[in-house]
Amino acid sequence: MGASFLRIVAGSLRGKKLVSPEGETTRPTHERTREAVFAALQAVTPGARVLDAFAGSGAMALEALSRGAESAILLERDEAACRAIERNIRDCRLEERARLIRGDALKILETLEAEPFDLVLLDPPYGKGLIERALELLLRRGLLAEDVWIVAETAAGEALDLSAGFFVAREKKYGKNLVRFLCREDGPKREGEDAP
Repeated sequence: MGASFLRIVAGSLRGKKLVSPEGETTRPTHERTREAVFAALQAVTPGARVLDAFAGSGAMALEALSRGAESAILLERDEAACRAIERNIRDCRLEERARLIRGDALKILETLEAEPFDLVLLDPPYGKGLIERALELLLRRGLLAEDVWIVAETAAGEALDLSAGFFVAREKKYGKNLVRFLCREDGPKREGEDAP
């Protein structure tokens, strides 16, 4: 079975087709969910430094770049997904703004040297506590801007332990998935911003 296709929803690359990795190892975020997430982040995305820590096809990071994000680092360990990401970056001509790092996201975060991120996208395999571990590493290693937005996607019934210094600013259910918008507890609160 060949690769399936996604598309970028809005921005400079609107309508651009992206390939989705073959097989069952990744779970691309639905276009409707992507559209809602980035509608909520429309004031945040332009100029943002983005981290997509469990990148899959790379569609979330590339959507952010299409909508004006400055740069994106994508972390992915699955070989089929990495091939799809590389093709998508190349097809979108985003080689100068998007960087793929292959390997286990948590191990990469232990040593990653980067400017603090303004927007972090976390959509790991469900039910393994990977979001909490990633958040702890990002905070400990100084990789989060003070006013960072973090988009964490889980199964609808999955609990999230945010004892590591974060709070849920908004959350929205999409089918069987739950998207939470997180902020740092020690950062500015953004109660006035819209979210889906």
